[in-house]
Amino acid sequence: MGSPQTITLLGSSMIKAPANGYVYMYVSNESRNPVYIDNFQVVHQPGRIVEETHYYPFGLVMSGISSKAANNVPNKEKTFQGQRFDDDLGLNWVQFKWRNHDPQIGRFIEIDPLAEDYVYNSTYAFSENKVTNNVELEGLEAATLYLPDNVTSGQRDEVIKDYDNSLQKGANAAGFVGFAIFGLANPEVGIPMAVSYLSGVPVTPAPQAMSGVTAATMVEEESGALAGGRKGDIPTASGIDRHEIPSAKAMKDALGVNTNDVPAIQLPTEIHAKTATFGFKPGAASARAAETALIKSGNIGEAFSNGVKDVQTIVNSPQGQQILNAVGLKTSDVNKAITVMTEYFKKTF
Repeated sequence: MGSPQTITLLGSSMIKAPANGYVYMYVSNESRNPVYIDNFQVVHQPGRIVEETHYYPFGLVMSGISSKAANNVPNKEKTFQGQRFDDDLGLNWVQFKWRNHDPQIGRFIEIDPLAEDYVYNSTYAFSENKVTNNVELEGLEAATLYLPDNVTSGQRDEVIKDYDNSLQKGANAAGFVGFAIFGLANPEVGIPMAVSYLSGVPVTPAPQAMSGVTAATMVEEESGALAGGRKGDIPTASGIDRHEIPSAKAMKDALGVNTNDVPAIQLPTEIHAKTATFGFKPGAASARAAETALIKSGNIGEAFSNGVKDVQTIVNSPQGQQILNAVGLKTSDVNKAITVMTEYFKKTF
């Protein structure tokens, strides 16, 4: 109990906030005596900012508006997109798990380890050249950063981390087997890639060998405004996403299917964001879990059918029609892509 005209410090030790969020505080009198509380204050003492770094879309530091405290050791372990910055010998590269990125030219230094699955991409492209609404998944492929209004950046980061982990688990087993078989016919390319998968260290095939293989594995795209079929064979474009049916996570968790072997179609980004299993949409995790349960119980056809119906419901809605008209597409374009994807699904699964 305090005395009149006396300020009493209730909490003598500082409390460190472990993360961003809210603090709920209250004052309660649990005695039988009346207590009068006046001028109750909660003081927030923010931590000292030792470094602030801003980046251009491809990762080059914006020196004019970046700063760091005097006598502070520069942070090199967590820089652009959480990756290590390597300035040894003047390299100035950003080290992703599978490849090194040069932010000055916006390109990777090594050839894409998944080049044969993405023949429509440059083998050195960073984040598939979609840097304004995507992040790079460890030097393998781009992941969308589209955020609905009710999704936080923290939730987004958790989804990307989960997706990256899922991709890695599939790559270690299925990817190595694929590259090992591929290496029998193309040892100059397949063997370095297989070693890379096992060791986790990027091992780059000779550019001459890679370019020949890429040309040999080119596939003819399906005719029509939107493509459908195997995800790894479907190109992406600005404003166009690849939507998996069933979701890649469900197929991987239930059957161990590689991400690129999942049935998929092209959809406008805004329509893709409205689908039940879209990565950042509230309830998407439950939808993917329901798909996984269906597939594990032997009802993969039902899971596929539900995914198709979900897309068709969105496309046929007034808002879906408005989105299609805005990008110059028709319902028939989506249906054609679904038909091609369905043929792939029936033939493969």
